[in-house]
Amino acid sequence: SYILGGGVLIQGIQAIKNAFSDLTQIDKDLIDISRVASESLDLGQYTTHANELGMTLNQTTSDILQTAYSVQKLGYDLEGSGDELVRWSSIFSNVADISVDEAMGELVTVMKGFNLQASESERVINAFNEVSNRMSVNASDIGEGFKSSAASLHLANTSLEQGIALITGATEVLRDAGRAGNGLKTVSLRVQSYSEKLKKMGVEAYDAQGNLRSLYDIMIQASDVYNSMSSDKDKYNLLETLGGRQQASVIASLISNIEGVKKAYDIAMNSMGSATTEQERLMNSIDAKMNALKENLLGM
Repeated sequence: SYILGGGVLIQGIQAIKNAFSDLTQIDKDLIDISRVASESLDLGQYTTHANELGMTLNQTTSDILQTAYSVQKLGYDLEGSGDELVRWSSIFSNVADISVDEAMGELVTVMKGFNLQASESERVINAFNEVSNRMSVNASDIGEGFKSSAASLHLANTSLEQGIALITGATEVLRDAGRAGNGLKTVSLRVQSYSEKLKKMGVEAYDAQGNLRSLYDIMIQASDVYNSMSSDKDKYNLLETLGGRQQASVIASLISNIEGVKKAYDIAMNSMGSATTEQERLMNSIDAKMNALKENLLGM
């Protein structure tokens, strides 16, 4: 107990030292924000707000301000929707164990690709977090897959959760999320260009009303058709029609792991509260309490 108490005391002293050393960095961060923020933003009030966020989210005030700078540069107003992105990027960083910059980059990629509002940030992070906790991928894998495919999947009437499921299913087999994302981008386009050929094979790209079906639904049906084929030649033709010669292996990975795709989709659809629950557990750690002490001293 003496050793534990001494360790906590040492951490407390270090927190005080760090609080003072952070002041110089915060001054630099505020200069950066002043260059991109609107004139109506009160930098003093926002610094206080950033300090409070840091205490409640296990981030430093400087981390929050640097994230705010990046968010503002992307066109999100810190006095409106931008602040929501700052908060959820910080939570995403904590639960996914990635840098705040990476968390914000992945979040913004998905938001813009799927045309989501900042108020839907929680939905994105919950789905990423729960799927990465329960499937053989991590949040960075999903984010990497979306870098090249988010916009294409959205245009192909595929939802966020369906996209996560497809990236997860392919990545679990290929162990290469970037390759999975590129493959899904290609397939999203080919199902429309080769819709008539696919229809002859038993795969419907469009519904009865003439609307493009989601790539998730198309792949579920393609898997059933593939598994019903007795000829290897017919199977290969289906893979090539969907993905082309270069991406046929991505289609094969999805078909071979179609149950994993379905499982990931179910997890994503039932992920509400995943990130906030994990964040609450993290805030009970000694590290989080030491950070709160340091940020409280900094605020004073």
